[in-house]
Amino acid sequence: MMKAIEAPLFGLALTCIVGSTAADQVAGYGRDGSRIYPDVTPPTKWAEGAVKWETPLPSWGTGSPIIVAGKVFVLCEPCPGHDFPFLVCLDAETGKQLWLREVDHMAVTGLSEEEQAQTRKDWHDWLADFYQRNGMRARYEAKGADKAALEAEMKAKGWKMGKLVEPSDKRADGRKRKGLHEKAGFITNVSQHHQYCRLNATGLAYGTPVSDGEAIYVHTAFGAVAAYGFDGTQKWMVWAKGSSGNEGCNMGRSTILWDDAHGGMKLVISDIGNLVRVVDRTTGEIRWTDPIQKSHTIVTPAVLTVGEKQVLWTAGCQAYLLPGGKKLSVEGWRDEGMQILVKHDEPDVAFFCGSGEHCGWTKKGGTPPHPPAAVRFTLDEDVLKATVLWHGGTIAEAAGLSGRSVKGVFGGNAPWMLYNDGKFYHRNGALLDALTGKLISGTLAGKARSGRAVPATRHLLCIADGHVYGFNGKGSSNYRGQLTRVGTCEVYTLDGKKVAVNPVQRKEPTEAQKAMFVACGGREEYGGFSYGATFTFAGSSIFFRSWASIVCIGKE
Repeated sequence: MMKAIEAPLFGLALTCIVGSTAADQVAGYGRDGSRIYPDVTPPTKWAEGAVKWETPLPSWGTGSPIIVAGKVFVLCEPCPGHDFPFLVCLDAETGKQLWLREVDHMAVTGLSEEEQAQTRKDWHDWLADFYQRNGMRARYEAKGADKAALEAEMKAKGWKMGKLVEPSDKRADGRKRKGLHEKAGFITNVSQHHQYCRLNATGLAYGTPVSDGEAIYVHTAFGAVAAYGFDGTQKWMVWAKGSSGNEGCNMGRSTILWDDAHGGMKLVISDIGNLVRVVDRTTGEIRWTDPIQKSHTIVTPAVLTVGEKQVLWTAGCQAYLLPGGKKLSVEGWRDEGMQILVKHDEPDVAFFCGSGEHCGWTKKGGTPPHPPAAVRFTLDEDVLKATVLWHGGTIAEAAGLSGRSVKGVFGGNAPWMLYNDGKFYHRNGALLDALTGKLISGTLAGKARSGRAVPATRHLLCIADGHVYGFNGKGSSNYRGQLTRVGTCEVYTLDGKKVAVNPVQRKEPTEAQKAMFVACGGREEYGGFSYGATFTFAGSSIFFRSWASIVCIGKE
């Protein structure tokens, strides 16, 4: 059930600092989250090596950067030297690091100073042990490794080689991890799983920061939601513990902003860790929370306009009226997907996409259980009703596809999404009518090298200055992109004509980065582009997130 503020939901109000202009308001992926960037003029073609600047980051991460007030903001993962996720601020023109702030929530957990100190130590010690064990795993897998010596060292410590290098007492380790979560929301099993998996998928700081021109808002998998000024001053921080589940995808969600046009209320909303948190971003007060029932997706919240009502949609196919949080029943649609995008010119229509691999998609009319889909919602008192306009099977049938071709179109863990001017842009290369799913141009064949009308991408499609951009770390769909320091950015016109395939190259990792990769369970040669292949725009530049750097490409 929905909960109002109660212990242990604590807030810490700090000094307010100078803000910015309305023109600087930035959500994740453009001002309104639509992945359409107005008033930018990025290059469409560039040569290999055309990098304006590249700035190494202290740790890895897969979340997108945002650009606001002439600065780049991006979240990074915990690493040796940083026990909490942290927010990094760079100068957008030069790439110079301006400041770094750990999102340390311990002061707002309600623990006494003594309990805080002990919990910090326990968390630090657990991480140190994790880094040592999985640094050994990385060294074991390195070329030319003295495996006999490493095995002897491992045996002496009582460790075992499994999917992870396991601690000497797994039961005691499990009790410690459970206690850390109960006390302060620390998530350790997600950290274990994803840092070992080549630091690949989500992590503890996956979410994209957001801004309203007054502050930068972030959240972490530990349950913290915080606001920072553009000079790094913490304005407030609150904490509400989520679940401790080991499914990494439910950690891969971002915050959103919502303004009440009538009452003047301004909210920041998070559903990370399967807990909806609605926070007054002016005061840092948690207005209400509600648990999500076992969701394993990366569905960032979205707001629909149904009739004259504002409806918050979250992971778990849960819906609420804003701002008060009255929970609605949902009929006609239970498939979460990996992502939801609201059709901004008809905000009672939403697009869903995702993966049967993670999301348990139900079959519709015997068709393969994979998205995308378009759904129109209506509100009947306390019931949100869905009408499916089209789904994967209907557009496959319309395109004359069958068998493996159908699965190739709609399968896979790929939370891409783009809508513009009546068209739905399908990552397999097709332009579709957004309300009917009818093929306009291009191809729906999964790996077609010709006939495409949309850039190839793993995760993101964006529109900037009348062009569609898609980015891939080379080979990133099967993790090889983490070793390859050249990605590709494809650019198409809005009507489906290819403009260019551009290289995006990053430097050799620094020695400090190599050491960090090894400690976190990766290889020292890592340093390519992240699994999510994230990027954003500002002015005449494009900002790409690699494993541990920001690469800026601008017009010459």
